[in-house]
Amino acid sequence: MRIHYQEILKRNIQFILFIALSILCGLTTVVGLKAILGQKEPLIIGIDANGTRIVSSAQDPIYKTEAIQFIQSFFFNTYNFNHDNFYKRVGVATTYMSEDLWKKKQSKILDLKTRVENDQIELMSQIKKLSKDDEGNYHGLLEISERTRLNKKEHVLKVSVRLKITDRTRNNPYGLEVDSYEETLIH
Repeated sequence: MRIHYQEILKRNIQFILFIALSILCGLTTVVGLKAILGQKEPLIIGIDANGTRIVSSAQDPIYKTEAIQFIQSFFFNTYNFNHDNFYKRVGVATTYMSEDLWKKKQSKILDLKTRVENDQIELMSQIKKLSKDDEGNYHGLLEISERTRLNKKEHVLKVSVRLKITDRTRNNPYGLEVDSYEETLIH
């Protein structure tokens, strides 16, 4: 009789443990799904000279730093290429452009692609100055070295860029797009 009670007690304990583990597994699943599906807006954590913090204001200095890095990356990919890496570099730069800007510049970029392949053009640039005006436009001064087959030219180029805020995605973690850019050859 005693063995019978022990077996019943074991079975009841196993059943209680099964129920407890099932409830715990269900709760874990619910909390995990809520965490995955509930976070639609990315959480931005700023780490810079101002310290580490959760960025909650559009006036946070991290946005200025981020915009400058975005523009530097855009300039690098736009003005540093050769015939071997043109697609990769300029392709990245075109993903930084807004849809309207891409439609305006598409034919020029495709013409440039043909010239780069035919003349084996290599472009190297260095940003000399980057500033922002009162209207929110960025102006960059770039020194550009252009090499074609047996010819080498040095240029100074002034580039004006206007940015547009967009959604942050895996392809665009900055949440910015180039809405317009204008080039002026200084010499």
